[in-house]
Amino acid sequence: MKQIKKDKNWKKKMEIKLDFRNIMEDVVGSEHAISTYRGCPLQYKLIYIDKLKRLPKPYFSFGSSLHKRVLDGRKSGELGFYQLPYQDKEVSEILDISEDIKNKFDNFVVLGIGGSALGNILKLH
Repeated sequence: MKQIKKDKNWKKKMEIKLDFRNIMEDVVGSEHAISTYRGCPLQYKLIYIDKLKRLPKPYFSFGSSLHKRVLDGRKSGELGFYQLPYQDKEVSEILDISEDIKNKFDNFVVLGIGGSALGNILKLH
């Protein structure tokens, strides 16, 4: 070890370099592109090299329409529940009311299904 430290460039000589340039998705393609190539090299060439456009599939267009509708509703404020976590005043009021309920009653019944009771259970414990 003493001999290594005498060399002024010893740290440089001990470096390990990793070159990621030719292993990233923009070079090798996505996982889907790789599976396309394995399944049919001609299809890979037409889609990823020649940039031939694929025909849209109806089941993708339905999902895309739903996704766009949710994003538009969120942006316009029509889907207000997205803002619930950021409404500090309302959250504070809910916590105050739940503290009152917790102190006034021994039992608390929630009628509903599934996740509707989770917040109440959490607050009571």
